Amino acid sequence: AANNKVQYKVLHLTDIHYDPLYKVGANAVCKDVLCCESISGTPNAPNEAAGYWGDYHVCDMPWYSIDDLMEQLSQHNFSWVYLTGDLIGHQIAATSPRINSDIIKKISQKLRDTLKNVPVYPILGNHEPNPVDAFSPEIVTKSTVSTQWLLNVVAEEWAYWLGPDAKTTIRKGGYYSTVIRPGLRVIALNSNVCFTNNIWLFYEEGDVFGQLQWLANTLLEAERRNEAVHILAHVPAGEPTCLKKWNHGYRQIINR
Repeated sequence: AANNKVQYKVLHLTDIHYDPLYKVGANAVCKDVLCCESISGTPNAPNEAAGYWGDYHVCDMPWYSIDDLMEQLSQHNFSWVYLTGDLIGHQIAATSPRINSDIIKKISQKLRDTLKNVPVYPILGNHEPNPVDAFSPEIVTKSTVSTQWLLNVVAEEWAYWLGPDAKTTIRKGGYYSTVIRPGLRVIALNSNVCFTNNIWLFYEEGDVFGQLQWLANTLLEAERRNEAVHILAHVPAGEPTCLKKWNHGYRQIINR
């Protein structure tokens, strides 16, 4: 660059929404929450049939499209990758903790295999838990309703890129912070806890997982170290879909 500053090439991947049940030629214009599957029926016209690589109607991604995407990305010299959630498809009736765990592991492994030593900084999306959108607070420990299984899975899968130090907060609430380069830190939030579709907000709507207090402390430490910060979040603060109380706390921290 003309100003002699170092430039980085950063890839942002989001909302992959892998559908293991995608079927080429299936009805892409159905009346269900998701189409392009065997249960979607037969299309009424050729332009309503699910395409090979995917479809712009109400459909998710087949695996071979994701596989090809990863292979293409491996040809580029990325400095690092931001992976901002929603690996799981929209067919929520066909998901479970086991299915979702397998998909997270499969995509994570593909990223490791194709991008090799390129660092990936992932966060959770609202489709990763089962039921969808439901992130339970720490006080909920019953295995049949707790989201701890998900936090345990990603703590292990993400350790390849983040190292063991990030595991503590990932297991606690699905968030972490790490230094990307000297002078640059990433803060990866689990903002899904503020999503208004999260049924657990009826149970606890405060600073779930102590995440906002942790954010404030982490930003103060970054300021002390003179670090620039990138904040990753799946559900954007300030949007109507983020609970006002949580959003207010977040804004107070960011704008202080």
